[in-house]
Amino acid sequence: MGRPATGPALVDGLAGSDRAKLIVRTMLETISGTRTIDDAAHALECNRAYVHALRERLLLATIAAAEPRTTGPKPKPPLPADAQAQVNDAERRARDAQVALELERCRTELALVLGPRLGRKKTAT
Repeated sequence: MGRPATGPALVDGLAGSDRAKLIVRTMLETISGTRTIDDAAHALECNRAYVHALRERLLLATIAAAEPRTTGPKPKPPLPADAQAQVNDAERRARDAQVALELERCRTELALVLGPRLGRKKTAT
């Protein structure tokens, strides 16, 4: 045998303001048919149109919360344009530094290989 259904009273055990809980509990009661729209309007001290608007908002939020979600981590939001420009500039400078380092390595290697040869003077025979 299962637990007895608590229905709209489930709201009482959740976090939130008393006013928000009253609204949600009252909307659930109108949905389940235990409270009329007029009774809900009286309990919430508002008019019928507002009760209908509240109920629709609650149902839309419930449907949105029930939508399937993608698995895995959330994608990172794109960088603002100025931050992206800074990243692009930093990447360009890093590439330039790599090219300069490679050129210096080549110069050093050439100096080690060709340096002694270039420094010798040809003697006349």
